Amino acid sequence: MTKKTLATTSIDETLRAARVRYWEANNFGDDGGFSKKWEIVKLGPLPIPIRNINARRAAIQYHDLHHLLTGYATDFSGEAEISAWELATGCADKWVGWALGFQIIALGVFMPRRMLQAWARGRRTRSLYAEELNDALLDSTVGETRKRLGLNQPMPEPDFRDCLGIGLWMIASLVFQLGGLVCVVYGIYCAVASGF
Repeated sequence: MTKKTLATTSIDETLRAARVRYWEANNFGDDGGFSKKWEIVKLGPLPIPIRNINARRAAIQYHDLHHLLTGYATDFSGEAEISAWELATGCADKWVGWALGFQIIALGVFMPRRMLQAWARGRRTRSLYAEELNDALLDSTVGETRKRLGLNQPMPEPDFRDCLGIGLWMIASLVFQLGGLVCVVYGIYCAVASGF
C-alpha cells in the first residue's frame, strides 16, 4: 500500500481514460492487474499475497474507479480512507468490498479524524458498487460521475451518527481481528506445549 495515485484527474476526462492513467501511475499493468492469479499487497514492509478470485476482481474494478472519483490515494492513509468511505456508502453485493473494508477500517485508530471525515462523506454520497460496469459508465466523464454520486459537494462536517457508526465498525473490526490473533497464538502455544 505504498503506491501513489494520480495527483489530479481532469473532470472532462472519461473514467476509461482516467483509469488507464491511474493504472500506469501505480504500475498496475495494462489491465489493472485483473489478469493476475495472485496480487501482492504491501502493508508497510510486509508483503501479503492475496488470491485474485473473481469476486475480488469484480470489487477491485469499482474500487479503482472510486480512487479516481474521491481523490483518495493508494498509500496507507488513502486505502484506510477509501475503506471507510466505501463501507459508509455501502458495497452492495460485492462481498469482497465489505470484507476488505471491514479489515482495513481498524486502521482508523491511527488516523481517526481522516477516517471520520471519509465516513461522513460516504454517508452523504453514493458509490458505484450497485451499478453495472459497462461502456456507458466508463465513457462518462469524471465530472459527470462525481456530480451524480454527490462527490462534487464540499466535505461534510461529521455529526454524532457518523462518530457512532464508524466507532461501532472500528470496534467490531478490532475485536474480530484481535480475536483471530489470540486464537492463532493460542493454537501455536498448544502445539508447542504438546510437542506437536
